[in-house]
Amino acid sequence: DAATPEGKAQLQALAQDADVIVQNYRPGVAERMGMGWAEMSARKPGLIYVSITGWGATGPMAKVPTLDTTMQAAVLSLNIGFFVAPTAS
Repeated sequence: DAATPEGKAQLQALAQDADVIVQNYRPGVAERMGMGWAEMSARKPGLIYVSITGWGATGPMAKVPTLDTTMQAAVLSLNIGFFVAPTAS
């Protein structure tokens, strides 16, 4: 559990041996957990840090939680020519 001190310590220990870290939290979550680019690259220079978000890092949908099934539905609707983006609440 990355939200606990023990989980954070485990992730940081794993990151020390990693060449690449991929995270898919909503924008700002990894930073609040101390696992953002600035913190991780300071611990391990040369680290490749990839951040994937469902709706992008900025804009009105940036903080909307996204699941894999949501993205699959969005892609399918684009393929058939119909897409209505969910609204940020």
